[in-house]
Amino acid sequence: MVRKIDRDRRFEGLAFDLSSALTQAPPEAINREIDRSIKRIVFGLGIDRSALSRIVDDGRSVRVTHYWSRPGIEPPPGDLVRLLPWYSKTILGGGEVIYSNQSELPPEAAEDVARLGPAMPRSHVGLPLRVGSTIVGAIGFATFRNEYAWDAPKVRRLRFIAEIFSNALERQRVLEEQVKMRRQLIEVSQVAAMGELTAAIVHEINQPLTAILSNAEAAQTLLEAEKPDLTEVKAAIADIVDDDLRVAEIVKRLRNLFIRGELNKAPLDLSDAIGEIAPFLKKNALLHKTLFEISVDESIPPIAGDQMQLQHAIVNIVHNALEAVSELPERLRRVLLTARTGKDGWVEVAVKDSGLGIRPDVLPRVFDRFYSTKKSGMGIGLAISKSIVDAHDGTLVVASSSGMGTVFEMRLPAKPRDHGAIRMAGTP
Repeated sequence: MVRKIDRDRRFEGLAFDLSSALTQAPPEAINREIDRSIKRIVFGLGIDRSALSRIVDDGRSVRVTHYWSRPGIEPPPGDLVRLLPWYSKTILGGGEVIYSNQSELPPEAAEDVARLGPAMPRSHVGLPLRVGSTIVGAIGFATFRNEYAWDAPKVRRLRFIAEIFSNALERQRVLEEQVKMRRQLIEVSQVAAMGELTAAIVHEINQPLTAILSNAEAAQTLLEAEKPDLTEVKAAIADIVDDDLRVAEIVKRLRNLFIRGELNKAPLDLSDAIGEIAPFLKKNALLHKTLFEISVDESIPPIAGDQMQLQHAIVNIVHNALEAVSELPERLRRVLLTARTGKDGWVEVAVKDSGLGIRPDVLPRVFDRFYSTKKSGMGIGLAISKSIVDAHDGTLVVASSSGMGTVFEMRLPAKPRDHGAIRMAGTP
């Protein structure tokens, strides 16, 4: 009796730990916590292997996504529908597969046993994972070296474990959907904002440009006269200067739209910040048909920074790199994003591309605002990135060689001088 009470307490403690870990884990850590939890279950129950599978391809496949097994035990089959038709049909139908020895299996399981042969568990519990009335996957618990008595109390405990994993998968799905929707909303809002901004710029700039052209033509006509009216010429030139200044003011306001005046620094893990934008960057690289790799040193010390601003800077630099390799054959297009601990308390983030490089006469101007070598470029992205890095007391430098590609390196202090609100570089 005392032994049973101790077992129950151990299970209750394990279940509480698993539930707490999977509930509190951030989105990017849920898969890691599932792996860790499955390993603890194997040791806690004294079995040989546990595996979690998910329904994918609109219900056509049930694939193992997480498992842990003791040394010498084979990994579970990848696609349960293809390799274990009876088992997968039972699970997808909401049933359970429970046997303490293979003799308890029904005749319908003969094909599964024949296909797995010696890899068939000697005892097994397979439970569907449900979210509401929908089955989203399965969790299995198996032994291979010895048979295992799955009595009713043990199965009830495992059903509770299955509920914990079901909740974790649903939480992960919701969080991923939130991130996806947030990204989509950002993309939509950026497109809408750029559309509105373009219309406004065209409208505002067109008027002074038209006036400049009109006054320039008038001055030219006046100067071609036999006796030019210099007073009128001077007036036309003065109007040209005024309209030019008006255009400059419009451009200045445009710049202010792209760079926020203030930012608030907070403790920031750059590896997490890069991990958050990694799916967006990879999708962008895929659209550019470019091999894109990320290498992040997980031991990077924290910095004090504005996460959104620094992510914006990195996205701009990576986008610039993708543009730089777009003229190469697809097999030669490569972009690498790295982040590591540098010397003397600095954190270094670098973006390297395999492009044709930047011409020596262009290199000194790459961070100039509104300077671009691309026909469709506005010359804003790199300028914004440099302003952001400067505002974090960091440096952004570029190195490039003809035919050897380009590297942009961002260096940020791990222990910045000021953790409060500061103004962006170049703003009033």
